[in-house]
Amino acid sequence: MAYSEDLHLLSKRTPEGRRTIEPQRPARYQRALDRASDQDRRYFVAHPDAEQYIRRYRPGEFFPLLPDNVRRVRVQQIMPGVRLRSPLIEGVA
Repeated sequence: MAYSEDLHLLSKRTPEGRRTIEPQRPARYQRALDRASDQDRRYFVAHPDAEQYIRRYRPGEFFPLLPDNVRRVRVQQIMPGVRLRSPLIEGVA
């Protein structure tokens, strides 16, 4: 697994005045994450009794990590609107 060289850090201040450092996601990776999130939301709307499902990995959705041995993702719905995405790494049981 590699890290993207496109990683840029963005410094922000919280309402309390504390400084935070956050990764700034390049647009192409943000689009991948947005598409994955939309797909997951639609799945759980169409399958309201489902707790999880497995789908194809969308390259870039786990930015800044760029896994080369992930083909599938397990998506669990913790509660409506709150989901956990876990990469399924090939060769690991």
